[in-house]
Amino acid sequence: MSRVASQRKSDGTRMRFGLWMINAGIWSQPELAAQLVSAAEATGFDSLWVGDHVAMPATHDSAYPYSPDGSVPVPADFAFSDPLIHLAWLSERTSSMLLGTAVLLLSVRSPIITAKQVASLDRITGGRVALGVGQGWLRKEFEMLTNGQWSTRMARLEEGINVMRALWSDDPATFSGEFTRFADVHCLPQPIRQGGPPIFISGSTVVAARRAGRLGDGYLPMATTPDETAHLVAEARRTAEEHGRDPAAIEVTYCAPPNPTDYTDPAAALTADSVDAYAAAGVTRIILAPPVIDLASMESNLREFLQTVNH
Repeated sequence: MSRVASQRKSDGTRMRFGLWMINAGIWSQPELAAQLVSAAEATGFDSLWVGDHVAMPATHDSAYPYSPDGSVPVPADFAFSDPLIHLAWLSERTSSMLLGTAVLLLSVRSPIITAKQVASLDRITGGRVALGVGQGWLRKEFEMLTNGQWSTRMARLEEGINVMRALWSDDPATFSGEFTRFADVHCLPQPIRQGGPPIFISGSTVVAARRAGRLGDGYLPMATTPDETAHLVAEARRTAEEHGRDPAAIEVTYCAPPNPTDYTDPAAALTADSVDAYAAAGVTRIILAPPVIDLASMESNLREFLQTVNH
């Protein structure tokens, strides 16, 4: 089958495309997820990505940051499978695709347990893990899972990244932070890559971009225009340089928003020209949501879209 999920840019590199698996609702069912992986691999997508919610409150007043009106695109009783367990299952359905989270809510999780799970996943997949992490937007979920103050979520996220990297780099490892402390502990196995898999820091704000520049291997903005993305990427790279890091090493993966009104269109806002614009902004991969509920037409829809942008 034709593999078309990349686009050559002016500098000779290729834009890569990933598929957001939506590990929730009907898509979390094994037989449907397997068919989605098959369609993605057949058309040449380079990666699969899953999201994260541990427990959704039946009611809340938090605004969803990636929709125009703040409304949540799925109901509270949508069944979310655990992202790392879901990726472990998916890893048996593909031997080549990168497996990522977009995003894991590290601020509500134990960074020690998460480090163990991610390292184990990285081992069984042959080093194919990418970890997108975020602070979360749902206040009730955060407070329920951490018993902590909402204002601490960013500090918990940053400390969690440092905890995981300590456990992935040192053996035995020692860490002393505000929320996590340990001395001379073994947390094995460590990931295949020294220091752990690449960490993409998510968020569509200047604060998030700067955090990616300070701490991330990559940056993962969501639902931003090419101009907004260019500004955020510049902030991330400027911050990296200010902290003595290589700004060019910050890999940028853009997560395109789903089009909830038309599931026959893989990404209504993405055209060949807009893909070029995201590439000019520094993006090297674009994650798309599944285009259709009709599995019979999914592969043809994915291929048609990718052929359109590969001009």
